Amino acid sequence: KKQFLSDSKFSELPLSPATQRGLSAMGFSHMTWIQEKSTPPLLAGKNILGAAKTGSGKTLAFLVPAIELLSKVQFTHRNGTG
Repeated sequence: KKQFLSDSKFSELPLSPATQRGLSAMGFSHMTWIQEKSTPPLLAGKNILGAAKTGSGKTLAFLVPAIELLSKVQFTHRNGTG
């Protein structure tokens, strides 16, 4: 039986302290396989195409790099987030 989580940790990624705190507060420490393979290239600005089963962590793999990008450009509610 294949392990659901990889050995890679979110804390090993070059994420902002706020994102690291948020992931930790939500109980995320280890990445799933799809997160391990997709998050680093997305953080580097690369395009990817991935497929994985429902519940495998695809949404978080997409959202973490998106949040990091918005944070780096200092995107705020004035930019249209409500």
